[in-house]
Amino acid sequence: MWVGSVDILGLAWIKTICSTNGQSSSAIEEMGDYSSIITAAHELGHSLSAQHDGYLNFCSFEDRYLMASSDSYPTQLTRQHPWRFSYCTVNYIVSYLTLLSDT
Repeated sequence: MWVGSVDILGLAWIKTICSTNGQSSSAIEEMGDYSSIITAAHELGHSLSAQHDGYLNFCSFEDRYLMASSDSYPTQLTRQHPWRFSYCTVNYIVSYLTLLSDT
């Protein structure tokens, strides 16, 4: 997918997992490898209310967890992070699911 001059791998609306206004779906670009799995999980995180790490929260995108805003090669210390949510993301999701369960 291309938006302007930027290559976009996926798109999802934030906090829309159970909405009925037509924004509860996500789109990902199938790349023919395992990177699409990471993109799908990242977009699901957005649908469950997660922001990018480092945006309006105290988690650093440089830690390269699943909700980092850009892809890069992990270091020895962060090699498992692309497959995991940061504690900020977990907090976003738990808070949102709690809110949904109350309605």
